[in-house]
Amino acid sequence: MGKSGSHPVLIVDDDPALRTLVKTMLVKNGFEVVEADHGKKALEIMQALDVSLVILDIFMPVMDGVEFLAQLPTLKLARTPPVIVASGQARRTEIQQCMNLGAAFFLSKPVTVTG
Repeated sequence: MGKSGSHPVLIVDDDPALRTLVKTMLVKNGFEVVEADHGKKALEIMQALDVSLVILDIFMPVMDGVEFLAQLPTLKLARTPPVIVASGQARRTEIQQCMNLGAAFFLSKPVTVTG
């Protein structure tokens, strides 16, 4: 069992290289990780797993991060995990929209990972 216990961290991003980078660092530090390449897939994962944290991109195909955040309350989860939004292209209005929909905080890409 990792630091997140049996509750994995969910990385939602359509960039496989970024998902791999973040996953590698989390796994190296003892976390369990699951991945999705768009918001719809992430919602499906969250219905099946008790996720401890979501790291979410805004701009993705199929379902973007804003729509994911809007749909998240409809899952009626026992516990809604915190959501960290990360984007390199988001405008202030999109960031504010994510925050209004319950995102915990925003990270600007590219994210530098060390450790």
